[in-house]
Amino acid sequence: MEQRKKWGLITNETFPTNTNETTIQTKGTGETNDLAFQTDYKTPINESINLEGGAKFESRNISNYFLAEQLVNNKFETIDNIDNTLKYNEKITSSYIQLNGKKNKISYQFGLRLENTDISIDASDNSLNSKNTYINLFPSATFGYEFKENLRGQLSYSKRISRPSLWFLSPFYELKDFTARFTGNPNLKPTYSDAFEVSFVYNINKLRLSPSVYYLNSKDVIQFETRKNGNDVFIQSPINLDKEKRYGFELSASFSPLKWLRLNSDFNLFSYKQNGIIDEKDAAFSDETWFVNFTTNIKISNTTRMQTSFYYRGEQSNAQITTEPIKRLNFGISKNILKNKGSIIFNASNILNSQIDKQQITGLNYKIYQERSRNAQRFSLSFVYKFNQKSSDKNRRANRSNRN
Repeated sequence: MEQRKKWGLITNETFPTNTNETTIQTKGTGETNDLAFQTDYKTPINESINLEGGAKFESRNISNYFLAEQLVNNKFETIDNIDNTLKYNEKITSSYIQLNGKKNKISYQFGLRLENTDISIDASDNSLNSKNTYINLFPSATFGYEFKENLRGQLSYSKRISRPSLWFLSPFYELKDFTARFTGNPNLKPTYSDAFEVSFVYNINKLRLSPSVYYLNSKDVIQFETRKNGNDVFIQSPINLDKEKRYGFELSASFSPLKWLRLNSDFNLFSYKQNGIIDEKDAAFSDETWFVNFTTNIKISNTTRMQTSFYYRGEQSNAQITTEPIKRLNFGISKNILKNKGSIIFNASNILNSQIDKQQITGLNYKIYQERSRNAQRFSLSFVYKFNQKSSDKNRRANRSNRN
């Protein structure tokens, strides 16, 4: 997969002094090649116990080029040697074993995954040649109990990993304007979490409720740091905090009052406590936030379906950044044609163009107010045709991704 982007900016300073307009342009290309092999095996030990095992190999090769130029005397010149190519290679080899069974009203599952990760990062200007290898064990356990036919509960534990993206690892500057830059951190570590959850599922008539409480204890949590250099340029980069503890309540609901109407909702409220260092200062911080998502599915006819979704996230903060609430409204409609072998699909994302990050960044002797819109209002119309495919077939995809 190949991506290209080109961006232009005209900027001028009005305070404390007036400056002439300055033109910046950036160019970027990226290429990603992914490869995955997976095998799974399942065998019954007896009538109530099953044993599963498997292995998976994932390879990801990424090449990313970035150039920043400034218009000087009607000619574009490279800014601060920002003309670089970064190559990122990642190989993840894993195997797992899992035992699951059920006796009377009790169900259980025990799992263990062994994983080896090899990562190399090379820069075209020889400023970086980094290699990292680490081995991890990821245990998991689940116990379930069926209280009655329409009510069951579950207690679970799992160890998880969340790896930083290439954008977070690339050490080259990416310009926002002359006063703000972003740079990745090649020393960034993955985030490891121990997750505990108690959940219930309750069904009554056309209503399904699933409340749960959870606790996450994470180390090396990835957070953004903004600092000001000697030239009054603000540089933002990701760093690892020491740890974060999170306590939360989640409620999922599904209701089908009519044959042609289904309503879904997810609500999540959590508090968190972080510890670490940001910009050489103690970043101990605690707060709470919440988000909710409403989805409506309407069956207009046997061949036409419509969906709307609304997402809202409350204010969220850390020791340096406060982000205002965000809301988003999406809409989609699809119609099957040609004896259900073809589909016309219309999607509208962020219809109100309201998904905007509005942030206040507070430093030792400065405050920054910024607005960013990474996912602007977007519309798409597509046609899909299925060759020799049954209506019940689904797109294949690799399960149990090792990346998270």
